[in-house]
Amino acid sequence: MHEKLAAYSLNREHADGRHKAVLFEAVLGVTAADVDYLAAALIVGIADTPIRGVRENAPHGYLCEIRIRIRGLRARSDRTANVSTVWEIAWDGAAPRLVTALIKG
Repeated sequence: MHEKLAAYSLNREHADGRHKAVLFEAVLGVTAADVDYLAAALIVGIADTPIRGVRENAPHGYLCEIRIRIRGLRARSDRTANVSTVWEIAWDGAAPRLVTALIKG
C-alpha cells in the first residue's frame, strides 16, 4: 500500500496521480513525506467503515470501494475529508490490494 500511495496518489510528478497529490496537500496538508500517516489512517478507517460498492474485476476478482474520513495534518489538522479508496480482492485469496486513493466530496 505504501508504494501505491507514494508512487501514485501522493506523487506530484505522476501523469495520472499528480492531481490527486495536489488535492491531498491542498485539502489535508498530506504530502509524499506523510505516506506512513496516510497508510495508517486508511488501515484504521477500513476496520469500521462500510463498503460503498463492489464490482467484479474479471479475471482478477472484485473491486471494493470504501470512503474513509481522514484528518488533515499541520495547518490543516482542523480539517477532514472523504478519501475514496478502491481495493482489489483477488479470487486466489491474496490480501486486498490498494488500487487507488483520492479525495472525494
